[in-house]
Amino acid sequence: MHGKDCSLPELKTDERVECKIKEYKKKGSSRFRTYFAAQILITFLGALIPILATMKLGSNYELITAVFGATIASITGYLALTKYPEAHRVYKMGQLLLEQERIYYHKQVDSYADAQTRDSIYVKRVEEIVGDTETARLKRFE
Repeated sequence: MHGKDCSLPELKTDERVECKIKEYKKKGSSRFRTYFAAQILITFLGALIPILATMKLGSNYELITAVFGATIASITGYLALTKYPEAHRVYKMGQLLLEQERIYYHKQVDSYADAQTRDSIYVKRVEEIVGDTETARLKRFE
């Protein structure tokens, strides 16, 4: 992973939460952009195939449409294999849950109202969210 390692023990909980939020946001956005770009390419190539079929380009049109069809199949297979939309949702959910927990902690909402237990509750919940996010990330390949 490039950048700061969010699991370093010397990081305070708030620093770790901020680091994880940035990490999940970056990874989720990257997965979404890749998926979106691939879908645009699939749509564009798919729309070109019938247009090329109506044009009489000689024997080249068959080769071109075959290449476009193979490209569409390859990209679709790659997206199905990597499950980019699912990865985006997993990272986005982790990001939003961590942001929500951070707000609750700083605003002392609900169980964070007790000054003696709020830090330990915060650490526990953050670890649960990070663990659940990593588990969900890995489960999408099952």
